Parts: sequence; C-alpha cells; structure tokens
Amino acid sequence: RVHLSEMNLPVVGDPVYGGQKKSNAIGDARLRSLVQGLKRQALHARFLGFRHPVTGEWLEFTSPLPKDMAAILEYLERKYSA
Repeated sequence: RVHLSEMNLPVVGDPVYGGQKKSNAIGDARLRSLVQGLKRQALHARFLGFRHPVTGEWLEFTSPLPKDMAAILEYLERKYSA
C-alpha cells in the first residue's frame, strides 16, 4: 500500500495512505459516489492457495468479488469499454 501511494496510485479506500482523501478529486459524480460508498480498502483476493504448514496439504480458497466492488468495476467497464 505504501509503495503504491508513493507512486501516486493509492489503494481506493485506504485511510492511512491517502486513497480515501483522493476520492474527493474524482470528477465523475457517479464513480465518486460508488468509491466513497466503500467502507474499507478496495483490496480483494479472488483466489488463495497455500500448503498447510503442519499437514502439508494444499489448500485453496475462492471468494467472489463483493457487490460494492463489483458495482465499481461494472460501471467502469460500461463507461470505458470499446
């Protein structure tokens, strides 16, 4: 998060490294509303996999994108897809 912020690419909704504050600068009113509606950082892992440290079993977990994040992506895809 800090590295992205240093490159002026803060994580949306990040209260520590500026992503929350910079959302006020979003010119598109609908997008600004969607982004400001997030109550957390816009970070999500769709898939995680790792080997259990005791049993050695490979474990995999999947999780769908939360509705609020999906709404932002859907809006951006509709607005900017060719």
